[in-house]
Amino acid sequence: MIINILLWLDDKRNPFKKPVGKPDTWINMFSPIGKNVKVEWIKSYDDFCNWIEENGVPAAICFDHDLGDPNGNGFDCCVFLLKYCLTHSINFPPYSIQSANPNGRIKIEMLIKDTLSNPENFLNSVENIKNIKFPKGTNKPEAAIPLSIKEEKEKFWDFFKRIS
Repeated sequence: MIINILLWLDDKRNPFKKPVGKPDTWINMFSPIGKNVKVEWIKSYDDFCNWIEENGVPAAICFDHDLGDPNGNGFDCCVFLLKYCLTHSINFPPYSIQSANPNGRIKIEMLIKDTLSNPENFLNSVENIKNIKFPKGTNKPEAAIPLSIKEEKEKFWDFFKRIS
């Protein structure tokens, strides 16, 4: 029997432990391919990139955003994996995002959806999404667009509709 590899990207959450007050483990709550998986727990951007370079694309991946790594976060890992998939003509794997950072989660989700629907615009998507600023205390990217700049707002909403 072949067991699929699930890449668990998170610097703090042990994929095999149950979160406080939850009946199941992190993996069982977030795995996009079920429970019968071999888990590779990766905690940093460099380890993530090295793992992909050495092993290729896993059967699935679970993203965290805030890795506490000065070299990169979960968004940067997602950029690396998308670029790897595009360069090698490989399908992006099933994924989930267990990040507690709602803004980081939104950015990762937006990047994946936009790239999969419009791969030739990958580099622009990376820059556009990376530069979205969220006002303190909100996870609404539309609040980050200056309302006095009509063109910027329209451009953003066109982009957002495309990936929704």
